[in-house]
Amino acid sequence: MGDGALMPRGQNLTREHQQNAQAARSSQSLSEAGKAGYRALVKKGKSHIAGQKAAEWRLVHPSCLEKVVIDWLDDLGINYEREKQIGKFYADFVIDMLAIEVNGAQWHELAQLRQGQKEREKGKYQTFSKLGYTILVLPECDIKSGEARIKIKNILQEN
Repeated sequence: MGDGALMPRGQNLTREHQQNAQAARSSQSLSEAGKAGYRALVKKGKSHIAGQKAAEWRLVHPSCLEKVVIDWLDDLGINYEREKQIGKFYADFVIDMLAIEVNGAQWHELAQLRQGQKEREKGKYQTFSKLGYTILVLPECDIKSGEARIKIKNILQEN
């Protein structure tokens, strides 16, 4: 179909058209749509479903910092799980009984951006600990400097 041409009625409902339309959307547009969907689920009292959907999205769309950690773990030949549910929360990475959290500065360190973030993280880490997990939090500055890679290697050698 050329520019400005109308599609035959119903053709926009085909799976192929839906996939092409989704691929044409910008990552920012998809992110905003995902955030809106998350907020709507939470507002309806379905935060467990919202959390699951967010984890599924993050599994397919790792952050830049998570990609760095993925490369490190792959280079070290470490078997890991991503976005593993522990209690009602999700850990970024899990290696045996080690939960690794990747904390980007914009989301985790600037408290004014997300109300209640510090309390939520405290509850998350308490849940992980109660269930027997050791928690390794990797701040953005440590990932960018490479210090986080050393921390990962050291903690894995201890276990």
